[in-house]
Amino acid sequence: MSRTIKPADERRRELLNAARHLFFDRGYDNTSINDILNVVGLSKGAFYHHFSSKNALLDGLVDHEVADLYQATKAACLQPGLTALQRWQRLFERSAQWELANKTNWIVLLTSLYRDENLRYRLKLTQAAQLTTANLFSQVITQGVDEGSFSVTDPKACATILVSAHQALSDRIAELLLSQQNPAALDQIHQLCQATQELSERALGAPKGSLPIVDRATLAAWFQSQESPCAD
Repeated sequence: MSRTIKPADERRRELLNAARHLFFDRGYDNTSINDILNVVGLSKGAFYHHFSSKNALLDGLVDHEVADLYQATKAACLQPGLTALQRWQRLFERSAQWELANKTNWIVLLTSLYRDENLRYRLKLTQAAQLTTANLFSQVITQGVDEGSFSVTDPKACATILVSAHQALSDRIAELLLSQQNPAALDQIHQLCQATQELSERALGAPKGSLPIVDRATLAAWFQSQESPCAD
């Protein structure tokens, strides 16, 4: 029987999908190129036609996932006709809604990413996502300065700092949610979100209460019927 010849883009997607599944199941460090090839039924020569190494494949996977994230968040907050405050609010509101609607998948994602053997995967994904988010933040902040709703001298630098603060929030939330042993987790997460919101409003010179991250009711929904909700 002759081997099926597929377009290069399709083969590349097969490799990325297989890698993602195996990284989640076994961890990046515990997955070999041969493991990936066994799933897709390709030779090493075919693999190296698309990626120079397992690390290059990881870069490709991260680029693919961050591109999906960027398109989703861009569609949410960069619609025409919105003020900067509305864009900021829309970004976090839509993100929280989307994550809650995909709660089961997010729990699997968090559980996998925060395993020790996926440290490299998580760091690369986090760094790439931060760059993408900082770009969106910068656009919104620049608009806010032009409109007079924000007061900062360097929107790009401010965006970078705020992205770091929000990433620290996400990491702490994930730690609390995945521990499954803290009955006060909901209160602590809500307090962390409130503190980060206050930090953002002060950094941007925005009115108090104008830049909510996620409301308590949405957070509470993560605790209904299971113990491990996901971060915003």
